[in-house]
Amino acid sequence: MEKFKSVITTPDVRVQAEEGRLFSGSTEILQFGNSTSAWGRLCNPKQSTVNLFIDVFTISNFSDNPFTANLYRNSLPPGDRLKSSDVGNANFGSINSPEGVIQYNPSVNGVPSGGTRVIPRRVPSNETIADSIDGKAILPPGTSLLIFLTSDTLVKGEIQFAWWENRDITCY
Repeated sequence: MEKFKSVITTPDVRVQAEEGRLFSGSTEILQFGNSTSAWGRLCNPKQSTVNLFIDVFTISNFSDNPFTANLYRNSLPPGDRLKSSDVGNANFGSINSPEGVIQYNPSVNGVPSGGTRVIPRRVPSNETIADSIDGKAILPPGTSLLIFLTSDTLVKGEIQFAWWENRDITCY
């Protein structure tokens, strides 16, 4: 019996941009600390017809004090869900609009519910940290990646996401 080799390929981000399927965006400035937290998340709505392949996320700290960022898979954030208007196509000549949505809340009480905490991060003062995932994290319709920020002192930060969308790949 012939054995098949498993082959995994990650599409070139440049190709995704050329084809108008690469998107990026950010939250507004998030001001939190002491008794409040903040969050931003990339959501793939249930009615979406694509999978979101996360390329990179960044977390910027505009303050003199560090803060903590916890990443959650499929958690419900506390507070109102504001939709970012700072989202666009990386190909400036493309008319494609994203199905993925960036939501955020700059100052909330409470903690995420449900889902799974997957990655903790410490964000140094006056720095930006970036995690390049290169499409290895996939958000099928109805899923999300939440970044929840906490601090003991008043700080300001921002969360950015870059992803591509593809209708041709089925996720289970």
